[in-house]
Amino acid sequence: MFSTKGHYGFCQSPEVEGLEVFFHAQDFHRTNPGEPLPIVGEEVQVGEITDGQGRRPRTNRVLRVHSPKLLEGTVVSFDSQKGWGFVDWEGGQAFFHMSDREIDWMPVIGSQVYFYLGYKGARERVCWARPVREQATQGLRESNA
Repeated sequence: MFSTKGHYGFCQSPEVEGLEVFFHAQDFHRTNPGEPLPIVGEEVQVGEITDGQGRRPRTNRVLRVHSPKLLEGTVVSFDSQKGWGFVDWEGGQAFFHMSDREIDWMPVIGSQVYFYLGYKGARERVCWARPVREQATQGLRESNA
């Protein structure tokens, strides 16, 4: 789990099943420049885990194991009041929630999006979505209207 607004997240401890370890965005190390912050469900390596001083344990080093691949898809459904929908891409269909947008824009059915594929449980999830450049201006205007 990673909060795009709060810039913090939790990852599962490799040593203790079910233990969530807190980290800040600045503690996350990308494999290549320009990559997004953590993607829900991605495999990471966790550095030294320290006592959370009454809170959850924390780490000051989280390393990405594999470079994520930027994908492109089409918004096939989206309910702006509920804040979720689905994106079709060459590998299937993935759940898309408003909180998984990289920038502030309103998804429109039929629009093309760039995204990274994440997982919540066994379910594919769109992460760090942004509109394809040609549609970016229109989508931003609509979300600001």
